[in-house]
Amino acid sequence: MLRAVLLLVTLALAGCGPRLLQWGWDEPDQRDLLRYRSLMERSPFDGVILRLSTLDATGRPDNFSWEAATRLFPREELAPAVADLKAAASSRLRHHFLRVNLNPADGPFDFFDDAAWATLTGNLVAAAQAAREADLAGLLLDPEAYSDPDPGTGRARYNVFDYARRALPDRPFSAYREEAFRRGVAVVQALRGAHPEITLLLAFGLWMDYGPTGPCARFGVAGQPCPWYDSLLHPESRQEQLDPGRFREAVAAALALTDGYVWIYAEQARWWTTDPREANLPEAYAEAVRAARRAAGAACREN
Repeated sequence: MLRAVLLLVTLALAGCGPRLLQWGWDEPDQRDLLRYRSLMERSPFDGVILRLSTLDATGRPDNFSWEAATRLFPREELAPAVADLKAAASSRLRHHFLRVNLNPADGPFDFFDDAAWATLTGNLVAAAQAAREADLAGLLLDPEAYSDPDPGTGRARYNVFDYARRALPDRPFSAYREEAFRRGVAVVQALRGAHPEITLLLAFGLWMDYGPTGPCARFGVAGQPCPWYDSLLHPESRQEQLDPGRFREAVAAALALTDGYVWIYAEQARWWTTDPREANLPEAYAEAVRAARRAAGAACREN
């Protein structure tokens, strides 16, 4: 999976400290919010990135978040999902974001297709209305095309993390993450200076389990840590266990520098399950996230 470039579009920004969001392959839909609400409320997160599951006119299941660029979703199809979102409302988790992919699942968006633009913008309006009606914090717009954007290399053409590594060849690997954050801050500050008429806020994402090739069998069998690694914290020649302490420091640095939000992305780790074997989430990593959240300061009394 390519590193996604993400845009958080907020409908209501909190002004009392950084917020920590969860996102990953266990991305919940509106029904999961109700199913796992008590578990989510005990977590270190202030909200999650979620998808909307719907049924089309023929009763076929569909995923609004992934298909928003392919067909226009009528309001009556979204209405049951919005009702479920309202039923799952939490007094503590007030910072959920609805994910909308800006590219179809099988290829990049055609910028010169007027019909495609009409479909996407219509669904974005519907998504914003659904988010406001359900009192979500906003939308997460994912512009990554989940197909190869560069057939010659098989990699994304522009990658801020690769850029940070090339620009800092003599820095220790533990410095890359915070340096990448600071470069992001510098870019945003420059844009603010050049365009004071635009409100531009900065959010960061961290990938908890970058590098695994499949489920961590040894954790499922013996409860041992998974061989996760982070290419920004370790050289590619040492694809070793990502140290939970370093991950805690990275989360804390992101929370200290963000204008509002930080999200934790994971593939193999599952936060929303009651089965520890299925969770594939060693306690050291969960505690690292909790500790970083505590270090950033307590959440507002009224979220």
